[in-house]
Amino acid sequence: MTSATVPKTAFELSDASDWQIDWQTERLTIRLLQTQDYQVEFGHASNPEIMRYIADIDDLAAVEAKVRSAFEPWQGKDGEWLLLPIFRTEHQESDGGHIGMVCLRFESVEFKRVEIGYRLHPNFHGQGYGLEATTALIQFLFEQIKINKVVAYCVAEHSHSYRLMEKLGMKREGQLRQHSTLSGRWHDELVYGLLAQEYRDNFGA
Repeated sequence: MTSATVPKTAFELSDASDWQIDWQTERLTIRLLQTQDYQVEFGHASNPEIMRYIADIDDLAAVEAKVRSAFEPWQGKDGEWLLLPIFRTEHQESDGGHIGMVCLRFESVEFKRVEIGYRLHPNFHGQGYGLEATTALIQFLFEQIKINKVVAYCVAEHSHSYRLMEKLGMKREGQLRQHSTLSGRWHDELVYGLLAQEYRDNFGA
C-alpha cells in the first residue's frame, strides 16, 4: 500500500482530500470518490443482492439522495461516512474494474474510534478482495491517522461479514439484540473491535 499524506492533526479535518487517499495493494486500487463513479455506486447501492444484509432499498429516491451525499466534501464529523471505491487495478478502466467499496466514519473523534464498513459485488466474493481492501483500510487508520480503536457491525446471520472481521484480528465484543430491521424483520447485530495495541501485536506495526 502506498503511504498517504495526512494533516498535521488528523482529527482537525476540513476535507478528506487532505488525506490524499490513493492506495495500491497487490491487486487493488482504493481511492476517493470521483464524479465518474456515481453510476456504479448507485447501481451497487440499489442492488438487492448486494444490500441484502446492509439496508432496505424500497425507496430509490432515498437511495439516490444517500449516494449523492457521499460525493459531497467530507468533514470528518462524528457519524459522517467516507466512501472509498475499490477497483481491480488491472481492470480499472473497464466495466468490471469497480467492484465495491470500503467506508469509514468516526464514532467518536474525541476518543479516536472509527467504524468501518465494506461491500462487494457478488461476482467478486470469495476471492480475498474484501480482506485485501479492509486490511489496507485498517493499516491506514492505525498507522497514519493514529486512531485508538476500529469497530464494525453486522447482522448476526451474515457469517461472511463477521468471519472477515475475525480474519482482520477483530474480537467479538457483544451481540445487540433486535438492533435494526431489514425487510420488516428485527435483526440482532454483532459488534467487533480492534485496539491499536492489538493491531501492533498482530501485525508488528
